[in-house]
Amino acid sequence: MKINKDVSNTDNQPLIVTVVFSGGERVGDEVIDDLLQVSVTLELNPRTSQVSYKAHKFETVGSNLGYIPRQTRTLSPMQLFQAGWLELMKAKGFEQWRPKLQQEIDDYIKEATKKKKSFSMKGDLNKAIFVATYLYYLNTVPLAIESRHEQICEKLNMSSGSFTKNLSRVSVPLADCQKYSRKKKVNIFRNLDKMRINDKDVFLMSNSEPKLKGGYITPYAVDLIENYMLEYWNNKGLNNSYQPTLDPVFQQAFVGA
Repeated sequence: MKINKDVSNTDNQPLIVTVVFSGGERVGDEVIDDLLQVSVTLELNPRTSQVSYKAHKFETVGSNLGYIPRQTRTLSPMQLFQAGWLELMKAKGFEQWRPKLQQEIDDYIKEATKKKKSFSMKGDLNKAIFVATYLYYLNTVPLAIESRHEQICEKLNMSSGSFTKNLSRVSVPLADCQKYSRKKKVNIFRNLDKMRINDKDVFLMSNSEPKLKGGYITPYAVDLIENYMLEYWNNKGLNNSYQPTLDPVFQQAFVGA
């Protein structure tokens, strides 16, 4: 297997790469035919950290072979994308392609889950970080990667059931939040006050479309996180002259279920 850097930015960071699998190598459960070469091209969006499928190709090694290798019919773009993404997650020089939380959030979760503790949902800051982490993984782990849910649970050291219940407890459908907005005459995308809707403190205004996951983190939750981030750096003796900000990739996500 080899990785070709097709397009890089001015810092020589790869943005479009092609992962090439040769005969005898595995793509999932398939072993590539000795006379076949399979490639899949992936693209990184540096703004959102999203990795997407771009193209794939089958090539025979040699000429006048007289037959078509079986994998040209059995390997799907989804399987090739999964295999290529997994290779990039292990390869050197592709750190920016891997899900990596902002340092302040990552350190907070590490401290909260040390000694194999499950991430606590006590306190508003914990709930805010929980939602931000959920949205981040939705954005950065492609839908085709079937382990996305497991990766979120592993990061927070939660069981699948606990994660799902906790997400429900801090989420209210966006449609209900919009009704609240009209009734209270507030802008739900700018209001820094905590909203209570449907007997829940709202940290995630979840998408109302059943086929889509995600939604918007509330401004209240963002404010909590950014104040924590400022305190994080102050405690390290780095008094910033500006307010640290939560990256947009933590603030909203709309992806297929």
